[in-house]
Amino acid sequence: MAENGVQIVAELVNNAVRHTRCRVVRVRVTRPAEGVVRIGVADRCRDTPQRGHADDESESGRGLSLVEALSRRWGYDRKHWGKVVWAELEVQATEASGAC
Repeated sequence: MAENGVQIVAELVNNAVRHTRCRVVRVRVTRPAEGVVRIGVADRCRDTPQRGHADDESESGRGLSLVEALSRRWGYDRKHWGKVVWAELEVQATEASGAC
């Protein structure tokens, strides 16, 4: 799960940096429910995220498709100051047993 989480953070941060004029983004990791980890990347741009349509020769345009493949679900929440794009991972019972 950690490798998927790292890849999701990388893709969401890259999208925020690449597709907005924001100079600052914020990464937030929460546990909204038992067995679920939510990774969110916030920026001040209110434009909604759009999945790219990359062909075999394209060097970009696959980020959100990859996020979708690695997560149980993804989406975004608009805020009055911008948006948060998030993805959720399921935590397996063995991974969830660690103490906090």
